[in-house]
Amino acid sequence: MESSSSIMNLNVQSGSNLVDAMAAIDEGITKVGLTFYPHLFQTNTSITKRRQDGTMSRKRSRPDEPTEAVGSLPNLQEITCSGGMAVHSLHVSSLTAILTNRQDSNLQSLCLSRIQLLGHAEDFDEFSECLQNQHQLRVFHLVDCKIAAAASGDGSSPRRKQRRHNNAAPPSFSINTILQAVASLPSVESIQVTSKQQLFCGLGVLTPATLETLCWSTTLKRLVLKGFILNAQHVYSMGPGIATSQSLQSVVLHKLGDTSNAQGKVNDCLTYMLQDNTSLEHFELPAMTGGTSPRWVQMASTVLQKNTKLRVLHLGGPQQQQPQPNNTTSTTEAWNSVQFHLKLNAAGRSRLLGQQQQNNDSMALSSNREWVHVIGNVADDLDCVFYFLSRNPSLCGRQL
Repeated sequence: MESSSSIMNLNVQSGSNLVDAMAAIDEGITKVGLTFYPHLFQTNTSITKRRQDGTMSRKRSRPDEPTEAVGSLPNLQEITCSGGMAVHSLHVSSLTAILTNRQDSNLQSLCLSRIQLLGHAEDFDEFSECLQNQHQLRVFHLVDCKIAAAASGDGSSPRRKQRRHNNAAPPSFSINTILQAVASLPSVESIQVTSKQQLFCGLGVLTPATLETLCWSTTLKRLVLKGFILNAQHVYSMGPGIATSQSLQSVVLHKLGDTSNAQGKVNDCLTYMLQDNTSLEHFELPAMTGGTSPRWVQMASTVLQKNTKLRVLHLGGPQQQQPQPNNTTSTTEAWNSVQFHLKLNAAGRSRLLGQQQQNNDSMALSSNREWVHVIGNVADDLDCVFYFLSRNPSLCGRQL
């Protein structure tokens, strides 16, 4: 346990350790980070007790102390739960217990790694409802995780009977419910969801509607979804959101399945959304099979003629490899164009040209010092140097 005048990080390995740590938290602590392990919150059975006033109360036999302790931390901003070297199971109701009664809390980060989340459909419903109350949440990560239906008698909390629509919650239903809840948060900036070893269907099937909701977020900067098989409908659904987004900076989606039956429309949609976007710096949508085919190279070249922001663009095969010698001359030229424009963008093309468009006098776009600095970043490539000099000939003392 480390502490300073305003920050405390708790790394707990037992329930009693966590409860003891509570006593050490001073009211002056403004930020609390918590790292714990799933075995702290193994749920067994529920216990019903009669209060003194005659009403009934229901609570789990384990682990009341740890979950209540975590949930009552007034300045809790970060929660991290790791399965460690092995993947451990954690009932989602334990996370719900932590988040319950934390409406308008200052929780900013919830990160789970190497966890198998267990529960019935209503358990995930309730967890999603609690997530929607975390209005300050900025980071939501499920890394190398899996969702599975809880076995009977595993300690699932007895929820509202009318909401129990089945015993085994389909993972697809659960992950879509969770992601749509997070996407609705007013402060969310980073969402990363990856299945264990990127096994497909470990988290279920991502629906096009969920991806559309994520891409329409006005605050989201980073979106990473790995372990899902996407199709043409996913591409269509995210097109308008990405095209008009002013917040998204990085989008990584793995992977695109067979779209041969709608390849022309898919290409047009990808070109439209990437050409028009003005905020993305990193975009990946590799395909399930095949290398970097000419159609992907041509599409990337078309996009980068207009998009001055993208620094990383990965479309098509598992690795964006240079086309083979047997490719046509046009494909080779397109490939060279892609590499050329990505290098320009990485050097700062968007910043300089953006300033150029905002000034009537193109020679007073920005200080020559800034132009010289950018050119220095690409000094090893004469084509890039010439490009920037041609856009600001005043650097040469005469018109080019």
